[in-house]
Amino acid sequence: MKPVKLRKMSTMALGVTLASALSFGVSAAAVDFPERGLTYVNSFNPGGEIDVTARMQQPLLEEYFGQRIDD
Repeated sequence: MKPVKLRKMSTMALGVTLASALSFGVSAAAVDFPERGLTYVNSFNPGGEIDVTARMQQPLLEEYFGQRIDD
């Protein structure tokens, strides 16, 4: 095999290995998701347009996720 082709295949194999290793961590974190409440983080001042929009979204998000959302 040519050195360039070997390097390319090695890089691709490393990428596939890393992607599969990272997917195991994501699935483990997803198992705990329904067990905890959610926190809606808003970095803007209270009473502003973003805050009002977030408060309007809160009941819809609680219904969608089936969890209480703290603000």
